[in-house]
Amino acid sequence: MKIKIESLMKFLWFVFGLSLATLVAVNSLRINLGFITLPIPLVMLGLIMLVSIITNRGTTLERKHFSLIILSIFLALWSFISVVANIHNYGIMSPYQTGLEESVKLSISIGAFVCILFFYEKDSIINERIWIAAIWSSTILLTYYIFMSLSSGNLFLTTNTDDMSIKLGRNITGWFAAMIFPFALANLYFSPNIKKRLLNLIPFAIISFAAVYSISRMAWLMCVVSIIVMILSIGRISISRAIKIT
Repeated sequence: MKIKIESLMKFLWFVFGLSLATLVAVNSLRINLGFITLPIPLVMLGLIMLVSIITNRGTTLERKHFSLIILSIFLALWSFISVVANIHNYGIMSPYQTGLEESVKLSISIGAFVCILFFYEKDSIINERIWIAAIWSSTILLTYYIFMSLSSGNLFLTTNTDDMSIKLGRNITGWFAAMIFPFALANLYFSPNIKKRLLNLIPFAIISFAAVYSISRMAWLMCVVSIIVMILSIGRISISRAIKIT
């Protein structure tokens, strides 16, 4: 029974990795509940949490995680206060971003963050499979949106399938590509042989192009920072040693 539960959890996390690509979509690939739309990865996290609670699986929450949880709550409260302060810009009866809808979104985002801290698999092999699934599914979906945007003659990358000429979602696309970028970069750098390096070059090139094509300055900055962090983390550049040399 325990083996079946572990296999189920591995499958759910793998599907979660695959579904991360759908976060880039603005007006599609989401579950519409009427008053709010839920991204598929969030639904997968809900299933993972439900199975973990039912099967009484142990959690691995550490003391250092509490500061992250508190920080996420403060960020959510700050965002909520910002929404309330500017409620006149949204319109209370608006079918779009009302104060209540924003509150629900923020509460769900905190729950998702805590869920990942509690239940995320610490096995390195499982983690690698999750992110490889996320990298390749994102590559396929971004390739589609890149093709659609270029076909429409856009000077920017958009995921708004209703009207590709609208810039809606441009920043979201850039931020998503920047989020996946360091994983694609690491996947390329740590390829065990030339054949796999050439294969892993495909998602890295497409994700990099998506980040640039999004025309999002923040996405560009995030990619540059991730490159610097990776260089420092693998020990190619030692700040303390550089200071001593100078």
